[in-house]
Amino acid sequence: GSGKTEAFLLPLLARLFRAPRAPGARGVRAILLYPLNALVNDQVERLYRWLHGQEDVRLFHLNSEVPEDARRANERGWPRFDACRFRTRQHARGREDADGRKIEHGPVPDVLVTNYSMLEYMLCRPQDAPFFGSALEAVVLDEAHLYSGVLAAEISLLLRRVYARCGRKARDVLGLAVSATLGGQPDDLRRFVGGLFSRPPEAVRAVSGRPAPVAPPPSVPPDVERDLAAHLAADDWPRVPTLVPGETPDGEAGVVLNSPPPEALDALEGRLRPLVGDAVLAEARASCGGRAAPFLHQALRRAPLAERLHRLLSARRSAPLAELAGELFPAAENSAQAQRACLRLLQLTAAARPAVDEHPFLPHRLHLVVRAADGASVCLNPDCPEGEARGVAPRRLGALWADALERCPSCRSRCLALATCGECGVPALVGQSREGVILPALVRRGRFVGGELLSWEEPVTDDREDPPQEIVVDPHSGELCGFRDPGARLWSSKRCPLCASKLERWLPFASARSLVPIVVAETLLASLPPNPTPEQHHLPARGRRLLAFSDSRRSAARLGPTLRVLHETYVARRALAGALRDHCPPSAQDLAELEEELAETRQRLANPRSEFEARRLSRRVEDLERDLAAARGEGFLEQWAEVVAARPELAELFDPALGQEHEADRWFEAGFWQRNHERARERALELLQDHLAFRPRRGASLEGLGLVEVLYPELEALDFPSELYLEISRAQARERIREVRTDFLAALLDDLRTEGCVTLGSRDRDQNHPFAHRALGRYCSLEREGVLLVPFAGKSERHRRRLFAAAVLEAAGLRREEAVQAARPLLRGAFRLLLGAARREDAFPWLESDDVLPVRQSARRRRRASREARPREFTEGFRLRLDRLGVRRPASLFRCARSGEVWPRSVLGCAPHPPGLRTLEPVSAEDLDRDPRVGRQRRELFDDALFARGLWAEEHSAQLSAAENRRLQDLFRIGARNLLSATTTLELGVDIGGLNGVFLANVPPGLANYQQRGGRAGRRADGSSVVLTLARSRPYDREVFLRLGDFLQRPLRPPLLIGDRERVAFRHLDAFLLGRFFQELRSPDEQAGAMR
Repeated sequence: GSGKTEAFLLPLLARLFRAPRAPGARGVRAILLYPLNALVNDQVERLYRWLHGQEDVRLFHLNSEVPEDARRANERGWPRFDACRFRTRQHARGREDADGRKIEHGPVPDVLVTNYSMLEYMLCRPQDAPFFGSALEAVVLDEAHLYSGVLAAEISLLLRRVYARCGRKARDVLGLAVSATLGGQPDDLRRFVGGLFSRPPEAVRAVSGRPAPVAPPPSVPPDVERDLAAHLAADDWPRVPTLVPGETPDGEAGVVLNSPPPEALDALEGRLRPLVGDAVLAEARASCGGRAAPFLHQALRRAPLAERLHRLLSARRSAPLAELAGELFPAAENSAQAQRACLRLLQLTAAARPAVDEHPFLPHRLHLVVRAADGASVCLNPDCPEGEARGVAPRRLGALWADALERCPSCRSRCLALATCGECGVPALVGQSREGVILPALVRRGRFVGGELLSWEEPVTDDREDPPQEIVVDPHSGELCGFRDPGARLWSSKRCPLCASKLERWLPFASARSLVPIVVAETLLASLPPNPTPEQHHLPARGRRLLAFSDSRRSAARLGPTLRVLHETYVARRALAGALRDHCPPSAQDLAELEEELAETRQRLANPRSEFEARRLSRRVEDLERDLAAARGEGFLEQWAEVVAARPELAELFDPALGQEHEADRWFEAGFWQRNHERARERALELLQDHLAFRPRRGASLEGLGLVEVLYPELEALDFPSELYLEISRAQARERIREVRTDFLAALLDDLRTEGCVTLGSRDRDQNHPFAHRALGRYCSLEREGVLLVPFAGKSERHRRRLFAAAVLEAAGLRREEAVQAARPLLRGAFRLLLGAARREDAFPWLESDDVLPVRQSARRRRRASREARPREFTEGFRLRLDRLGVRRPASLFRCARSGEVWPRSVLGCAPHPPGLRTLEPVSAEDLDRDPRVGRQRRELFDDALFARGLWAEEHSAQLSAAENRRLQDLFRIGARNLLSATTTLELGVDIGGLNGVFLANVPPGLANYQQRGGRAGRRADGSSVVLTLARSRPYDREVFLRLGDFLQRPLRPPLLIGDRERVAFRHLDAFLLGRFFQELRSPDEQAGAMR
């Protein structure tokens, strides 16, 4: 930090120590006022550490948490303090001693730390009279920039009442107003502070802190000449950490300077030769003691390039990276190379330090601002100059732009919005036709209002009501033209060109606003360095910490918990997918021996000698079946839960119930990290069920990424009755359906899971599944529909499973009309087959059947039906039991050529979604790793270390109790919480330790707020820190995004004191008279007021 607190507290304490209390003087000697309780609690702990072990100057802090007397303090477990600090209010008033015994006229504190609201109460309560008297010498207003406008007048009048109550004149009391973000000229500050303390401006002295210039020693040019931009921008620099966990000189565990192997220092020395002379490097190597940070410090402080960087940064408050890089490397090949070289130099100078507790050679803070794209637009000009590099459909359309545009920035042709189908994910353009001209469509609340879909690929759906039409659009004017004219060739339709979904189901191709801050915060936290302490392996994410700010309490409350839940979703997916990937398949001989033993045991079970042997052999068959399934990688969820529980990723998952017990001072002694790991292991089965119960049609689920296949045991034993096959008119088609019946049934069951026809074993878990957009536990009936019922076949030919069955029959050899006609009987037969299997619980325990009401009746309808003695209508249905299903790594993979969806099975080239198409193609896992739709997510799940770490995030706001906020602060300080999502509660000078990063979820309302929040990063001896701001879709945020440099360079707003509000004056007059009334009416020994 800037040392602001020390700048006023140390002189004030020195004054109190040097000049003892005058004889007969009563009351406190100094009042320290802070705007927030969190700041009061933080500063009083700092004062307590400084004053500990003496009794000449004594301290007391007063807010709503401090107990009234020793009895209440003991009941609440309030801590006991050293003799320099008063414990309770009665203790501070001199009414009881430190042990709670009643006394009269005991000593009162010298320093009172409180907030201005509590001071207002104290002036009115007669029991607080001992605090006010002629001993008052000083009043301190910290964070004075907050006391502006009418609030400044409130504080000024409040202090006048304090002076009057103490019998002191304003000129006899030292007033200190301190802030790190006060703007204005010295005359402005003198007028403002004079108004606060009721002093004339000429009696006020403005003291401004300025950075002390540090002149490095004379530089020594290098003996080797090289292109410095290319040299620093290279990727082959050795990675040598400078701070590592270790044993400190006093024998305790802590952070020490790293002593890398000699060959690492040799490599680093070789890379520094083009920067500084060899003699300097030799001297630095000889004096560094084998430690990397002092070696860098001794070498770079003599390097001409580092000296120039030091001079440039010292001459300005901030500088754009591109501008700074251009001045440092004017001969660079391009701007990107210059910026990479500049960042490398900043990293080196920030890592160079002579000792652990000393500042680096050149500490810095990076200011970044990002924003989410409001949409995506596609240029209609096929000959767009940027089309080949940025095109979404080569040779058909122009460039793709990450914003909502009407004209292409490259060729000025017309642009249309890119959208995606909410059902199948296929992209298309959206526009509206007016008088033969295609115009951009309107978007309201994230949905398109009117318009039509414009696809660059020919639709495959058959929309008889409004068939698609091929059109040609002039790319410059947007007018419709003839087929012989040049232009963009598109197909116009009212439905999705792939799955026939209506336009209402289409979404703009834009980032979800609620997810953007979560993704940005997660990415930033992953890039921060771990906590360099020996205990980092017992902290989530190795103790990485990020402080997040939001002006909206709702956003702050949502960011932390939502970020944790979404991040842990991917951590759990990595654990399951990793368990399947690392499964070691047995040899063919091992499988053969297991199968042989199972066959022999089944044969013996057919003719047991006794009932005892029958039970024993039955258990043995179950064990062998389980072992054989596990050997094939087809175990049930309970078996895989045991494997997943052993994965290291589970140690990083947060248990909310246990999290309420966490305390920073007992974190390591109580073994909270190990206990949390045990809780996560116990939840392994629940995690598997959460991730496999529901198969979403879109999204990055494990099944959708082609990493997991859900199995339906013994499904191959089911076969359609012969009369059903006879309804299929062609013999060849009948044979093909017989061959693929198992895959056909499995695909139907996969699709039923997308509609919630699966149970987790309890109604509560079914109703509160974390990933399903609807409740689970529904049943499947043949055609009836209701709250708890899903129709298996549907009544319309456009029903999804009807379209899927028709596509399979057509692929089997039927004509289109025959396939549509035979689809319903085929689905009816499949339903009867699965319903019959559900009634055979011994053979198919993963299916269960029941009679279900198709519609949930209200209480009034049930009473009416009871009076009329009408029978309640039930229908038979079935659903899946997840705990009895099997899981394995997919044996084969298929991908839809149009939508990109991935399936573990193909039914004659068809899948339930998108329905009615024969577009599945076999692919390998390597193909999917390169796939533009799912490849990045598959790779990141295994390769990105981010998903191997936890992310324990919490809310920190005024809505929580002060004790809870303090507990979370302490956990965050040691790294047991990775992210605190705060409002303004941590904006001011609360000490939360050295931070490397701060995330602002919106642009703060003013520069002072920005500096206060960003100032949480880079305090103490941190060499490099970052402040990342997310610009929202607001004009103010957009302006800061476009002109961040101007925002950082603008002057701070000068404070004002608005003292012409009569209501403010009358309110303080009323409060003054009320206080005098209580002084006359009650003695100081009596209790009065609500705040006791």
